[in-house]
Amino acid sequence: MWTAARALSVVGARLPAAFHCEMTFRHPVLLPAQVLFGQDNSAQGDHLLGVVSTDATHQHLVARVRPL
Repeated sequence: MWTAARALSVVGARLPAAFHCEMTFRHPVLLPAQVLFGQDNSAQGDHLLGVVSTDATHQHLVARVRPL
């Protein structure tokens, strides 16, 4: 859950006041670790978020944030 909270905090200022978030957790982040965060904004106003390992072999988190 910390990974989800951290990912949302990165884009928090760009999110609408009310939103729906769908998160899929794939692999746990084993600490200590470094990961990469990515985001993309769609034309519909959705925010797509992802957290992957630095070598891109493991997806840790995939999320879609939609305005209500």
